[in-house]
Amino acid sequence: MPSCRPALAALAALVLSAVPLVAPLAAQAPAPPAAGAPDSLPIDTVAAQRAFAQARAVAMRDGGGLWGVRLDTPLLIADPQSRVAVAARPDAEGRLAARGSLYVGVLPPQVPIANTASEWAGTRWTMVVWPLPADTAARGRLLAHELFHGAQPALGFVPTDPANVHLDRRDGRLWLRLELRALRAALTTRGPARRTAIADALRFRAYRRALAPGADSTERALELNEGLAAYTGARLEAATAAELAAEALRELARVDTLPSLVRGFAYGTGPAYGALLDARDASRASGASGGRWRRELRAAAAAKRPAPDLAALLAHALRLPPARPDSMAALQRARAYGYAELARVEDAREARRVARQAELRRRFVEGPVLVLPLAQMRIQMNPGTVETLDGEGTIYPAARLGDRWGVLDVRSGGLLVGSGWDHAVVPLGPDARDGWTLELSDGWRLAPGARAGDSTVVAR
Repeated sequence: MPSCRPALAALAALVLSAVPLVAPLAAQAPAPPAAGAPDSLPIDTVAAQRAFAQARAVAMRDGGGLWGVRLDTPLLIADPQSRVAVAARPDAEGRLAARGSLYVGVLPPQVPIANTASEWAGTRWTMVVWPLPADTAARGRLLAHELFHGAQPALGFVPTDPANVHLDRRDGRLWLRLELRALRAALTTRGPARRTAIADALRFRAYRRALAPGADSTERALELNEGLAAYTGARLEAATAAELAAEALRELARVDTLPSLVRGFAYGTGPAYGALLDARDASRASGASGGRWRRELRAAAAAKRPAPDLAALLAHALRLPPARPDSMAALQRARAYGYAELARVEDAREARRVARQAELRRRFVEGPVLVLPLAQMRIQMNPGTVETLDGEGTIYPAARLGDRWGVLDVRSGGLLVGSGWDHAVVPLGPDARDGWTLELSDGWRLAPGARAGDSTVVAR
């Protein structure tokens, strides 16, 4: 693409056209909510108190037994519309005001609101988004999942969110979905049948990763982040091994229907492999209490060694030979899991994806765009809706992105985060005018981009 500096007139037109989409960023310090009774808050304080009590109960019931650390990170419940947040304890900087037995404040625009661990006001929080699940068990799984993220630094598990772009393509999706089906078979059988199903899952995984060099690293990283968190949520809410297996089966079925598996796959594979590893540990005469595989992960983290893959841990526990990426063996075994029908479904999806790629390239590469540099990125998005643009990066249909320059709120039309995580792009065309807003921090301004019609932000 040619690179040239726009003329002053073109730049003036660009800046004027962007004015409705750009506003000065609000002050960093959050304002306290309006005075009034607690029931005037957008968050139901009775339900909030129930969630705080449930989170405490989860941490106390675990007592550090699952991972060797206590899951008692302070909990923050945040409403994404009003940005009001409530906690059961004060923050380190006094940003939250006491309101009865709760502490209430308004989160600044730079803080993404998501189910995640978050540093704000001098405190590391476990943040959950309001409204919380009404179902007690679902709420418990969510709280335990996020409490794991809060405890990750103490465990030595580095939170990472790598792009698994191969899982948006035909072969990646096909062989992952076959692995999910083999895991479902493993969780519903015993003895030799379970061993066979596990061997099939490992075979499909090995073949899939051989088709996408580097996939073993990126998949493992996400599985050891979101996968272990999902396992923790399921494990701490389950009263028995049968309940854990049932929840793992539900997650495998849910993940199999997601429109995007780029990030979503680990929410299914984590609980499934965790449940199978737990079952294997419990069956050992010398390890009835279980937890051997979790100790291996903690030992690797403590020694700063690469953590082993969950499937490799399971293969080792069962004394299975290493799975080889053998296409003939994989295809032969795949027939038992509905390969022919899955292949037809994924062939049709791939045809639609190729057409979609052309549309996305027109919007995010060929047309006029706003390019935002990334140095301290914070993002709020739905992991189940992620798309990829070949050779360019990851697209989030809607997201809230923060960095030193301010906050970008994308409501529709999409946001592209470059594959190097060093820049983000939103379209500037007429059809994108109402899809996003940009709030600039003090000291930042719009400037011409590298191409005529493009724009960027720079420090004043």
